[in-house]
Amino acid sequence: MKFIKDILNSKKRHGGGIFLLVSHELSNSGAPRALLNLAKTLISLGGSCILVSYYDGQLREDFEKLGVNVHIIKYNKLIKYFPFLYFFKAIICSSIVSYKTVNLLNNLGHNVYWWLHEAQYFASEFVNNHDKRCLNAIKNCKKLYCISEFSKSFFQKYNKSVNVLGLTIQDEYEKFNPLSELNKDSSLKETVCKKNNSDLIKIVYFGEVIPLKGQDIFMDYFRSVNENTRDKYCVKFIGRKCDEEFLNKVIPMTEGVKNVEFTDGLEHKDAMKELNDADIFVLLSRCDSFSISALEAMMFDKPIILSPFVGLSSIVKEENIGFVAENKNEFLNIINNKLYLNVESSRKVFEKRFSFFVYQKKVKEIFF
Repeated sequence: MKFIKDILNSKKRHGGGIFLLVSHELSNSGAPRALLNLAKTLISLGGSCILVSYYDGQLREDFEKLGVNVHIIKYNKLIKYFPFLYFFKAIICSSIVSYKTVNLLNNLGHNVYWWLHEAQYFASEFVNNHDKRCLNAIKNCKKLYCISEFSKSFFQKYNKSVNVLGLTIQDEYEKFNPLSELNKDSSLKETVCKKNNSDLIKIVYFGEVIPLKGQDIFMDYFRSVNENTRDKYCVKFIGRKCDEEFLNKVIPMTEGVKNVEFTDGLEHKDAMKELNDADIFVLLSRCDSFSISALEAMMFDKPIILSPFVGLSSIVKEENIGFVAENKNEFLNIINNKLYLNVESSRKVFEKRFSFFVYQKKVKEIFF
């Protein structure tokens, strides 16, 4: 009964400011990482957090370092703890996979917030498969949030009251650039600001190797670039190889193209070093509700090339911090002609829109 003891101990220490966070798993991936940063923010505002996850994972240690008590409990086992859930100021369920828990808790009148990180998963897995339990949870949830305007466009078809709670990430710019400062006298910079030691322009492409992340789209486009121009680049795909069939489709597309490399999923610090050393960040996802990797590229002041189906693409376009490739011709135009045009500093947009202090203010407005 450690879960109950942790609730009662937190109640003694923090009064009514206790939050229950519910996650479907704790891998080092988008939604769990976003929930970790939400926990940090709630704690910074004086709250206390307890986490329930259906499955364990490597982020458990990061939550525990924050002082968050972590419990691995399947959703259908939560019912025996329902009398104690009234001690929480709010219950925050993360990800669409939590819909069964949301239904259970809403039926009992708990103060439930549902924070959706998906657009594509909802559309493909739940709407197309007509999962009525999930649809009912979305329609009936009174405190429904998603992570971008792009994602909101999917969910407001079913719930007009859906709002946006974005996310933040730990700012690691100075950690990797301790002696570097942005030029505060100029808001513009060259698109390609060489950082790596090679003469080649380094493109990094983050994402699990699955159809959703669009590595095949990139290679189709990139193969069509004039060879003399194409040979000025090196391309590094970074992400777990999750779909062998898809990987076997993409690998042949790299034949005859110089300087293309696939690297499996890296530890966070190694992935951030790769991104910091890159010249351009590219992601041509078929549908991506936000993209933390693109946000990390903004943190490191990288120019960004996205498909229009990535949640941050509207900001990239609006703030002129890179380019949105609507199709192959536009991509070729960007690579062939626009690489040395001036763009705004993506780092400054990160600070303006996604810094911890901006996010903290938003979290305070919603939960306190």
